Amino acid sequence: NKKLEYVGFDKGNVFSDYEINENDGTLRLICIEDKDVKKDGKLLTLEFKVVSKDAGKTEVGVVLEDNSMCNYDEELIKATGKNGTVKIKKWN
Repeated sequence: NKKLEYVGFDKGNVFSDYEINENDGTLRLICIEDKDVKKDGKLLTLEFKVVSKDAGKTEVGVVLEDNSMCNYDEELIKATGKNGTVKIKKWN
């Protein structure tokens, strides 16, 4: 039962340019910088549309694959992500 539909994103304050590719409910963040990024911050905010009128909740998971992030010199860096839950109240 699909409860959310991805509609877009707002850029955060870490990268200067990036895009999101969507494939069958999986979103993939892609960014390439021309220099090292030397700050912490928000990568992005995802936007969803509620498509179910039924009450409930749905999980939104974040997966950071091993060896998926590196600096400009291609040295691996560690990043963390946080899963979330969207609670949906019944509406007409």
